[in-house]
Amino acid sequence: NIPPTLNISWFMATTLCIWFLFIHAPFVLIAKINIEPLLCIHLFGAYSIYLTCVHNTLLTPSTKFGWGGGTNARLFHIWIGRVGLILGVIGFITGFILTWFVLEPLNDLGFSIGISFGGITQMILQYNGYRAIECFQNI
Repeated sequence: NIPPTLNISWFMATTLCIWFLFIHAPFVLIAKINIEPLLCIHLFGAYSIYLTCVHNTLLTPSTKFGWGGGTNARLFHIWIGRVGLILGVIGFITGFILTWFVLEPLNDLGFSIGISFGGITQMILQYNGYRAIECFQNI
């Protein structure tokens, strides 16, 4: 039995996630001489929301897959989603502070603007996803 959520879109997004989080990012971070403690908090939030989305978009409560299926899977999905959403907000806030107040944003203004746009988009999509879940629960 294969979950219906295991499709080409999920596979491509997950492949990008694994490449970025575990292949690309570590080399970039290792190259840095001084890693700000705030960056560690940012990375914890960013990795958490990314991996939560990978898990929760594949193993939804309606698929009856993962962690024994049924009630346990549903509760795990709900709680990992809640924690992921909170950590995603923490990742955004710390990333924004790092980009505009700790690091020197004018050294690479294009990156600073682009990464901020990405973070704002993430916040919008997190909010839209949360609202969609609320609407689905009311059906």
